[in-house]
Amino acid sequence: MKKHDDLLRRSGSTILLLLLYIIGQNIPLPFFKIVLKATQDSSIEHMLALTTGGTFSNPTLFALGLAPYMFITIFLSVFTAINREWAKRISRELRGKIQVWGIFLFAFLQAFVMAISFYGNQQIFDKGTVSAGLVIPTTMLFLIAGALLIAWLASMNVEFGVGGPFVMILPGIVTSITKSLLQIYPALEGHSGRMIILLILTVSFIFITERLYTAEYRIKIQRPILANQTMRPYLAFRILIAGTFPLMFSSTLMALPEQLLKLLHINSAHIQAFFNLVTLQGTIMYAVVLYTLGVLFSFINLMPIQIAEDMQEQGDYIIGVKPGRTTKHYLVKRVSLWAAVGSLYLVFVAVVPLLIGHVAHKSIYTNFSTYFAMWFVLIAIFDNVRQDLEFLYYKDNYQLFGSRRGV
Repeated sequence: MKKHDDLLRRSGSTILLLLLYIIGQNIPLPFFKIVLKATQDSSIEHMLALTTGGTFSNPTLFALGLAPYMFITIFLSVFTAINREWAKRISRELRGKIQVWGIFLFAFLQAFVMAISFYGNQQIFDKGTVSAGLVIPTTMLFLIAGALLIAWLASMNVEFGVGGPFVMILPGIVTSITKSLLQIYPALEGHSGRMIILLILTVSFIFITERLYTAEYRIKIQRPILANQTMRPYLAFRILIAGTFPLMFSSTLMALPEQLLKLLHINSAHIQAFFNLVTLQGTIMYAVVLYTLGVLFSFINLMPIQIAEDMQEQGDYIIGVKPGRTTKHYLVKRVSLWAAVGSLYLVFVAVVPLLIGHVAHKSIYTNFSTYFAMWFVLIAIFDNVRQDLEFLYYKDNYQLFGSRRGV
């Protein structure tokens, strides 16, 4: 096998899968026409579309995006993290079946709401041509098929590509950043000073976020058992423990009530205001949901109590801290601290621009919420890709007896 053959093959596979995903996003559904938008809004539905790679405003084969796949994947991750005994007993085949049926069920519910929404949109559909009895079931069928196909593409990238399943939303993220810049540009045109400020803010944000995202908090531990001496002498976790999950999942939770209201034909402006980023109530609700999910996913991703119990079973302990209950309290406090820090940073990135827009009554500031949030997700995706590429590169350069790892 040629050197770096696996690296090139996996990179090529990801590029091919991304191209297929882009093609699927531009295949119109039967009976509908695609209406391209040069601008984007700051609605929670739009944020959900961005974080899941969907095209909720346009009737395409891949309109649902990764939403069903992401929801079920995150749900299974949470469930297995909480029920570790069940996770040990379940076979890979059964887990796969649960995931497929879960994706199908979630896609069915979302497709039903979306099909009705598409049918009632006069910009993309002429009601005088075909009856709802034919349009809605057909649209649902194609949307569900598209969601299952997306799940297959994501699984193929995990198996044969780089960057994991969520790299599929990369084209949408790049498009969103481009559109945000186009919306901001009129306020910058002819003002070189403003352009320089935006450039400095963007570069500073990328630098700070990349540093925070890859930074680790380390706790020194002692491993008395000889077999453990080859392992690292510390417990490490990232400062932004929750990663991008809160951004992705908060959009789903915020959009769900609005979709349920549409499904039940309930038109309540008071309730809708709490789930609409255009209103102050909705922005505050979004901040609360985002912060809560940040803390929740931090504990799910790290499981400090389980780590303490595993350490006690293995005979490991934190230097200066008694094993058992004291170690549990110690780890919970540390995780709580950094979970709060990471969650506040997410709120600062995604919510503060929205609040400034409400106070200043200028929509240009609200665009920065999407702009910086998408940069955050992009940094996370590229970090996953970078880790995979580095592993594949150094794997091919590895030599058993201390030669150079590669040139």
